[in-house]
Amino acid sequence: MFSKNIDHALSDLQEFSGIMDQYHYRLDLIMKALKSAQINILDLDAVVGRGGLLKPVTGGTYIINEKMLEDLKAARRGDHASNLGAVLAYALGKA
Repeated sequence: MFSKNIDHALSDLQEFSGIMDQYHYRLDLIMKALKSAQINILDLDAVVGRGGLLKPVTGGTYIINEKMLEDLKAARRGDHASNLGAVLAYALGKA
């Protein structure tokens, strides 16, 4: 298992107009962290994203689906950086 917290300088984030605009910036940092840890994305069995402002659901683990991604990207329940969790996890899992 690999876990890493990637911090972002406020000045780096201020250049983006919205949370979803940070997608490629954050994905690139994740890919660099995996490379630095010598982890090949093709060797991953699972990718987890947590958080996101979704409709109330029972606690647990969910498979990311198109409806979830649509709701997070549209920020239907609010715009928050955690909305990128499932979006980024989905992209990494598809890779």
